[in-house]
Amino acid sequence: MKSFNQSCIFVCTKKGGCGACGAKKLVKGLKKLVKSEGLQKEYKVIESGCLGYCSREIATVTFPENLIFTRLSKKDAYRLLTKLETMKKYREIPELPKKNEATHSRVVNLLSH
Repeated sequence: MKSFNQSCIFVCTKKGGCGACGAKKLVKGLKKLVKSEGLQKEYKVIESGCLGYCSREIATVTFPENLIFTRLSKKDAYRLLTKLETMKKYREIPELPKKNEATHSRVVNLLSH
């Protein structure tokens, strides 16, 4: 299976905005969860400045998925990571098997994973 590279989860922790809503606690919860689940190679949690979604605090942006999550609370670490893991699982692209020279076809069993 080919999978995405490491995902970066940027969490706005700007004082007065998302920071005032508990963004640092969300960062702490995400880092703790990533470590406890052994997902350090899959996710990196990064504190960031303003992401431009001040009216929808707490805001996060993930790369390479290019997803924006808003209206998060400091208790949403598990929900966010579960959502990302589910999306990764269903967006993985199986490597194509070698071409069968007799039939000139490639067969991928998408139900095997």
